[in-house]
Amino acid sequence: MSNVCMGLTNAKTIKALILGAPASGKGTISSRIVNSFGFTHISSGDRLRYHVTHQTELGKRVEKYMNQGNFVPDDIMIQLINIELKSVRNGNLLLDGEKQKRYIYYYSK
Repeated sequence: MSNVCMGLTNAKTIKALILGAPASGKGTISSRIVNSFGFTHISSGDRLRYHVTHQTELGKRVEKYMNQGNFVPDDIMIQLINIELKSVRNGNLLLDGEKQKRYIYYYSK
């Protein structure tokens, strides 16, 4: 583990993705990484709930999917992530979510 920590503290820019089923501990491990290494954390679930609560244009679009317990369509999720990425202040980014695997390719370009 110490080699991992040394690598994280010596790296110039890190972009990480935490994947897991709902309630699998993504938020817990993400908060530990954020607190230890100063990452900007984007939780797709938290951000979706924020947009729904604040009735943003995006929130109005996703509310029906969330209320029905359905996954939000990929095009809307990509739009959400793009909006959130614009707010990243430093280069170190941690993104978490349960359905993010398909976005790895999109954001690795």
